[in-house]
Amino acid sequence: MKADPALEIELSCEDPTSQRDWVTNEVYFGPLTDGGLLIDVPLHYSQILVDRRCEIFDLLGQYLKPFESCVGVNGRAYIRAGDNSHLRASLVAQILACSSNLKPEEVTELCQDAERRLSQ
Repeated sequence: MKADPALEIELSCEDPTSQRDWVTNEVYFGPLTDGGLLIDVPLHYSQILVDRRCEIFDLLGQYLKPFESCVGVNGRAYIRAGDNSHLRASLVAQILACSSNLKPEEVTELCQDAERRLSQ
């Protein structure tokens, strides 16, 4: 399902550890900045990615930091490299996009390959 192109998209985040707004429990984190990549991930995988116990961000952070990410339960993920490296953001996005059916060892291999590419 896609939104009408004429509609303005609004994103919001919830932080279960903070109760800023007594009605919605939403915390204002600010707008996503320009220069990031927006990718689609399978809906079932987006649910996994937003879980705090998801290992993929630990692996990505171990090999490819610094980067920022924002994943929505709607299957959209935003990635921006902390050092404004488009290559780094692209590698993180590629790994996220293709890792939904991979084992942690396979994701680790992808991360190590990406780290090697960044160090060249």
